[in-house]
Amino acid sequence: MDAFAEGKLRPVLDRTFPFNNLHDAHVYMLSDAQVGKIVLVNEWAGGD
Repeated sequence: MDAFAEGKLRPVLDRTFPFNNLHDAHVYMLSDAQVGKIVLVNEWAGGD
């Protein structure tokens, strides 16, 4: 984990999905098409 903390390694993000598209994210995961991490984004967490 030190390499992540030092910025020497970074996770590979393949694709993001809004949380309300959880089904689509699951189907994508089951397809084995991803190369990195699949991330669910909480659109209700504020931001704008």
